[in-house]
Amino acid sequence: YDLEKEKFRAGETVPLTLYWRADRAIDTSYVTFVHLLGTQFNPAQGNLLWGQVDRVPREGTYPTTAWRPSEIVPDAYRVPIDAHAPAGWYKIEIGLYDPATGTRLPVAGGADHVIVDEIEVW
Repeated sequence: YDLEKEKFRAGETVPLTLYWRADRAIDTSYVTFVHLLGTQFNPAQGNLLWGQVDRVPREGTYPTTAWRPSEIVPDAYRVPIDAHAPAGWYKIEIGLYDPATGTRLPVAGGADHVIVDEIEVW
């Protein structure tokens, strides 16, 4: 992944580029999620989520079913930070899920997501 900077204001967007690579052909068109998870509860969401983008890779133009084995797939995001996000540190959580079932694709170690970095909102 590429993260241009690590300090943001509430209401700004986080530019993030993910680089995906499939080990083999994929039969399911997965949706990517990028979440900004804070340490404080977000009453509007009912959880710790303060920013989110869920979509098919490359703005919906390059589904995982089209990926070739070992191909590197750059996938750029602009994740909006909630305008009411309190100052603090936020984890960037990413992963893939099946939109038909909501089931997340497991990653190495058995988790269903990866924390790639943290940003600071001030």
